[in-house]
Order: sequence, then structure tokens, then C-alpha cells
Amino acid sequence: MVPQFETGADSRTVFASCLRALLVVVLAMSLLFLYLMQRVKSRELDREIALLKSEQAEAVKSLNQLDVRIERLKSPERIVPLARDLLGMRER
Repeated sequence: MVPQFETGADSRTVFASCLRALLVVVLAMSLLFLYLMQRVKSRELDREIALLKSEQAEAVKSLNQLDVRIERLKSPERIVPLARDLLGMRER
């Protein structure tokens, strides 16, 4: 058997096929990289959301404590002695 050499057209076809295969591999790797980056960003956002929810819960707790203090300051048990002692008012 005598080895046959490829002609110019055959070598171009092989080159084009290799180029297409390389392009498919690069495209697949690019898509996997983008998917990985999206997952990383998603986890970062999930962490930020959890942190913000925690901060929101603390803020609501503080607000509720302030509301309770305000209601205590408005209560008659506090106002009556102040009115009697400081302002000289009498209860009826």
C-alpha cells in the first residue's frame, strides 16, 4: 500500500472540522464559565439578602422597644405625679 497524500481541498476540510470542534469546545467552556459566575453572584446576593433581613429584624425590634418606651412616657401613671409635683395640679 502506498500512502496517499491529502490534497489541498481535503486538508482545508480537516482544518475546518478541527476549527469547528475547537469553536464548540470554547463555546461550551464559555457557557460553563458564565453559569459558574452567575451561581457565585447568586450566592453573594443571597448572603446580602440574609444580612439585610437580619438588620431589618434588629431595626424593627429597636423600633418596637422605642414604641413601648413612648407609651410608658405617655401613661397616666407617669403623667399624674409629674402634673401634681411639678405643676401643682390636683386630681379630681
